[in-house]
Amino acid sequence: IQLSVEVEAENLAPKAVNWEITSEGDIATVNNSGYVSTKAGETGTVVVKATSVFDSTKSDTCTITVS
Repeated sequence: IQLSVEVEAENLAPKAVNWEITSEGDIATVNNSGYVSTKAGETGTVVVKATSVFDSTKSDTCTITVS
């Protein structure tokens, strides 16, 4: 699954984000571009978090159910 994010930054602030899996378990990975890969045969819930590189207090999450 390819995730995307829209960052509204003031002035010339960077719009990049860091992606990470914040849920427990080891059923998926996310790369620097927001592409989520699940491991074959695994099921469960994955929470992916995108955090602003410019302001780490700005973030959002997405919950994905793998079945």
